[in-house]
Amino acid sequence: MARLKSDEYSNYCVGTGIKIKANRGACFMRAWIAIAVVGICIAAQGSAWAVASFVAGADETFGWERADINMVRSRKKPTLVYVYDSTLKQVNHTGQYFEVTLLGVGQTTPNAKVREAISGFYKVRIRADEKGWPDEIVNKGKDGAALYVMTGDGTVVGAWWKGNQGSANDFINACKTATAANDTAVARMEKNPPPKFEHRKEPEKTEDKAPVEEKKPVTTTIPGLGNDGEKKTDAPKKTEEKKTTGKVEDE
Repeated sequence: MARLKSDEYSNYCVGTGIKIKANRGACFMRAWIAIAVVGICIAAQGSAWAVASFVAGADETFGWERADINMVRSRKKPTLVYVYDSTLKQVNHTGQYFEVTLLGVGQTTPNAKVREAISGFYKVRIRADEKGWPDEIVNKGKDGAALYVMTGDGTVVGAWWKGNQGSANDFINACKTATAANDTAVARMEKNPPPKFEHRKEPEKTEDKAPVEEKKPVTTTIPGLGNDGEKKTDAPKKTEEKKTTGKVEDE
């Protein structure tokens, strides 16, 4: 290959293998483009890996607690309740949105305003089959996940679920509202305490059993022994005959 002038460079510098002379600036531009493409590919692969490896409810960043609504009321603090479906076979995309995108789990630069909004909250994480909560709370988390912002008496201020995931601003505003209203809500609860929530019970499973036939005693009939079902008749009584002797009485 002919020697290039100082202001020329070979396209071999970017590994193209094409023998075209180009100036130094064009070669470096192609090199940066190639590096950018590789970076995008790596980022895309990393994102795909993160989606595939996500498991809802596995993070411990916020020190989540498993608690029922009675425990929430006893804490008397504004509360964040995260409900997730642990039975899904595929990636829980709704849970991933709440945990990663909104709350910033695993992010190097999470949303600082979101983190500040929930800093003083009691944080509860429960499965969608939890028995210590009303049906209208846990059912929203089935087939995905749900996120609730509550005051300390269990009053829902903000709620989001699959198909209604909301935005970061909606979440932050709900947290601010719950924080501002918490003292009033707790005072109202203490004045008029709600009844203790009774955990829901699973209905007892009843198995359909086939009717059991009553077993009758088995009798073996043997003809001639009186147990063959024939009516018994009394044998005629024999009349006693006077015994006669061979003697003839004289008249």
